[in-house]
Amino acid sequence: MTTVTDVSSIRRKLCRSFTEYYEAMRLEIDPYDRSYILYNIGFIHTSNGEHTKALEYYFRALERNPFLPQAFNNMTVIYHYVVLFHYYIYIYIYIFLCLDFEIAKYNHPHKEC
Repeated sequence: MTTVTDVSSIRRKLCRSFTEYYEAMRLEIDPYDRSYILYNIGFIHTSNGEHTKALEYYFRALERNPFLPQAFNNMTVIYHYVVLFHYYIYIYIYIFLCLDFEIAKYNHPHKEC
């Protein structure tokens, strides 16, 4: 069970990691090394469910290092997750409407016996 103390501790660690990565971005000049920093920032956003921000950082990492398979993989996972999520919502709505129609058909007040 997660407590309030655990959540605040996690937030402090997350804030500190972002601060350290942004400081590393400020100090690092090599584009190849910067790509890994950007990838790691994107990975943190992915872990937090912030998919749009994560994709932005993965794209920025790939601009500096187009041969970063981890970034491609994580982008694929995000796209797969988002597409499946929308697909499942569509299916649930479709099933709900079909079931609702069937229930309404059987519960119609003018139904002949």
